[in-house]
Parts: sequence; structure tokens; C-alpha cells
Amino acid sequence: MSSPLWQQWQAQCQSRGLPVSDALLARFGQLYALLLDANKTLNLTRITDPADFLNRHILEGLLLTAHIPQNARVGDVGSGGGFPALPMALLRPDITVTAIEAVGKKCRFREATAEALQLQKGRTLSLRSEDMARDTQYREANDVLTARAVAALPVLLEMTVPLLKPQGVLLALKGSRYPEEVAGSHNALKLLSAEIITTEENFSGGDGALLVIQKKATTLAAYPRKGGLIRKNPL
Repeated sequence: MSSPLWQQWQAQCQSRGLPVSDALLARFGQLYALLLDANKTLNLTRITDPADFLNRHILEGLLLTAHIPQNARVGDVGSGGGFPALPMALLRPDITVTAIEAVGKKCRFREATAEALQLQKGRTLSLRSEDMARDTQYREANDVLTARAVAALPVLLEMTVPLLKPQGVLLALKGSRYPEEVAGSHNALKLLSAEIITTEENFSGGDGALLVIQKKATTLAAYPRKGGLIRKNPL
């Protein structure tokens, strides 16, 4: 990755109030190198261009941290190889980030990378979020959840809201069709006692949005439903 590109990107981050030091920038460079090497055999991501890596995998993760309180317990749903979980953990050592990913090879990469980067907090769980939410050790245990390109909003809500503590927040990154998804989510929001409190359009410079969704009360025991019913018959 060229030095001028890194310097330009560092300036961009600092202009947004993100404290990206030279030392942190070097760790992002290490993360990029590890991803490129593993991607040769594991097919972890299609985002390998340096500028795209910085803007999609790193910058989005850093911008999300503005919505995360100090010492929060954070779950990254559908984390893939650890994005945005790893960038968030690098910038915010005070938070504990759990990468939630059902694909084993991606979990193993995330674990090995966290060790290489000497991240002291966090873990990786090779589980589906809807299965976790029916387990008492995970249900209503997170202060914040993040999710990018996981599922349509009504489906995503049922998969994730039960994992949040009451008053916890889901940070959902959605594409350009997010208004349609929001319009189709009123029933799910009501049944799950959740509310969209903020919509940040053009998040990180794209044409989508960040939806900040707060859980207002304890989730009813009926949710999430089992198996494929969540996707086959959304709330």
C-alpha cells in the first residue's frame, strides 16, 4: 500500500475526528497484509484494493465507534473475517468485541489475526445470531451490535434485537434501498420493542445509511423464532 494513500487517508480520518496515529496506521497496514495473504486461499473478501480496503473495511468500522459508549460489550453480527470487529477493537481497546460468524474458516482467520495484532479483548463465536439469542448466556448480553450486509431489516431485527440489553443499540449498515427496508419493518420494530432513533445518510461517503436502532424493553420469549421461519415469514 502506497505511503501517499495512507497519509491521505489518515488526514481524512483526522478531519472526521478519528484519532488515527502513525502507530495505529501501521497496525492497519499489518491487518491489510494479513488479509491479502489469507485471501489467496480462503476467499475471505472481494474488497482487496487498497483504497477500498481503507474506506470499506477500516473507515466504516472507525466511524461506528462514535456510537459505542466506553467499556461497552459489542457483538459484530455476520463479521466475516473480522470486519468491522477488528478495526473497532484496534481503535477502541476499552471495548470488548465479539465477532459472530457462522463460517468456520472466517472465524479461524479472525482469531489468528487478533492474536497477531495482540488484541487483548474479544473473541470469535462460530454461531448464528438467532441461535445465540435462544441461549441464556448470550441473550440480552450486549450493549451494542453491529451488522453490515447481513439480511433485510425485518429479518435482521429478529436475528439481533434479542441479543441486546434493554436500551442497547443496533448499528445497522444498509444499502441504497434502505428506505424500502425501513418501510417494511414497522411491525418487526413494534413486536421487538425497538425504535430507529437516528438515520445517517451517505454513511462513510456511500449511497446507503447507518440506522441506529435502540431496544426499548425486554424481548418477548417468543423471539427469535426457530429455523428458517425468520426468513421465510418475516415479522
